[in-house]
Amino acid sequence: MFETKILQNLVKGLDPIHSKTIQLRPGQVFQGTITQLYPGQLAQLQLGSMTLSAQLEAHLEKGSRYWFRVMGGEGIPRLQVLENVPPSSGSNQSPSNAQAVLQQLGVPQGATYERVLQQLQQLNLPFTRSNILEGGQLLQKSSLNQQQSLEVVINMIQRGFPLTTTTFQSLVSMQSNQSMGETMSSLYTQLQSTPQGTAVNQQLQQMLSTILNQADPSRTTGAFHTLLQQLGGNGLTAQQAATVANQIGVIPENQRLPEFFKQFKATILKPENQELLRQIAPQLFQGNQSQTAMQAMEPKALFQAFMNNVRMDQPQGMQMMLQLLNPGGNSANMTNQFQQWLLQQPSDQIREVWSNVQNASKESFFLTNGNGTRDESPLRMLLQQFGLQHEGDLRSMTNQEAQQKVQSLKSLLMQFLQQTSTQTQGAREQAEFLLQRVTGQQLMSSEQHGPIQHTLFQAPVKITDKYQDLTIQWEGQTKNGLIDESHCRIIFYLNLEALNETVVDVQIQNRIMTLTIFNETEKPKSVAERWFPILKEKLSNMDYQLSSIQWKQPLKSETSNQVFSQPGNIYRKDEYGYRGVDVRI
Repeated sequence: MFETKILQNLVKGLDPIHSKTIQLRPGQVFQGTITQLYPGQLAQLQLGSMTLSAQLEAHLEKGSRYWFRVMGGEGIPRLQVLENVPPSSGSNQSPSNAQAVLQQLGVPQGATYERVLQQLQQLNLPFTRSNILEGGQLLQKSSLNQQQSLEVVINMIQRGFPLTTTTFQSLVSMQSNQSMGETMSSLYTQLQSTPQGTAVNQQLQQMLSTILNQADPSRTTGAFHTLLQQLGGNGLTAQQAATVANQIGVIPENQRLPEFFKQFKATILKPENQELLRQIAPQLFQGNQSQTAMQAMEPKALFQAFMNNVRMDQPQGMQMMLQLLNPGGNSANMTNQFQQWLLQQPSDQIREVWSNVQNASKESFFLTNGNGTRDESPLRMLLQQFGLQHEGDLRSMTNQEAQQKVQSLKSLLMQFLQQTSTQTQGAREQAEFLLQRVTGQQLMSSEQHGPIQHTLFQAPVKITDKYQDLTIQWEGQTKNGLIDESHCRIIFYLNLEALNETVVDVQIQNRIMTLTIFNETEKPKSVAERWFPILKEKLSNMDYQLSSIQWKQPLKSETSNQVFSQPGNIYRKDEYGYRGVDVRI
């Protein structure tokens, strides 16, 4: 999947924005080539593609490669040659040289330590003795293959991350093909089936429910609920809703609305459906006479009471609701039919109900701006829910405030894992993975290079009936601390059910937008004939002007093939003087 490729490239440190500068610190060791010698024991050294000046503590030969230890890093760095390590003229490090370097550093001899040293030498990265020691120990403990483990360790050294098991596992989780969204859904289901969960279990279950219900870009759940609520109304709106419900299969063919209400009442009063009803509409069971009261209610009134009390704040809420509304129907087919109906232009006969449902579908998906300010946007709220600022929030609060206020996904996962006997092994493993993935996002978002801020965020998104991971990467110059939405680039990496792997490259200059779509299939006629006018109108309402939509097939274009197969290579230089992508999705 594209998301995994992106994250692997980022974790490996392949991003060309980074690693183009160097700052030597006392205690670091590196191998460099003497390119020029000057009076006063000054010299010019070549370290990979970078050139630096340094003061030497020995007379050396021009053109030879030496191992240096940094003795002072202020101003012109002062370097000392490692003793008993002979100079070399080639680019490869001999095994005996590697062993000599390890001996001079006081590092035990061993294949894992040599692998770390040789990789750092090949990449021309300065390092310390502790980098070799701790990096080698991580390789020894890792369950991954040696090459994957080595790439993560080297990236940790390059980015200055602490070489701890927690950091290592967090970065490894970012490369995993395991879906964060599917893991959230699975953990939620396990917590839901726990008979008597602790307060932390219940809070974690509620947090997962909130996040997963914000993960539906079409907002099928809320929109479907709105449509069905209108069945219980009066007049034209109820008739329009009944027409749509019949069209998508909720109401069986040729069945009139009064008959549908009677069938619904008979269904929910069946003993075998009581547990399902208690789960999805617990408010209906308050009081000792609830069953008797439901039996006495008119079918339409009972339907209205059910729709007003049904809990749609759980991942399987819509499926359970449809099971009660039409036991013989296929909930997946009904959902797909409803999604297709949402995309259609409505006829005059159903325009009112269509507008009501459309408004409901826009209310809470986390990528919409909502009606509030930027600080109140659903996306910002989702970032807070994940706890990407968890440690910063804790530092800014007293202990009492922290206990009362900091309840994010990360904090709840940490509390959940501290419990020793209240969860199954499967639930614990899923919680550990989610905690590692959130921590990995924090680590990947902790860099700033001059005016360039780097932020990475991953969230679940529901596509059809499955949760997939949406990866968003901000990387670029900011305006007033935010990405300049008038001059930016956004890249969507998608794996769609019908079109399969797809890249959508969105470039914005002065709020003029061009879209380039990379996909191996032929360009659908509907792109220009149907979707271009709709998209142009929608963007115009947001003060953007859509200039063009281009469709490119990677196998027929060398340039687009590079873009399609190598996400890490999509860079451009613009008037701001930086290279990169502002947002990757």
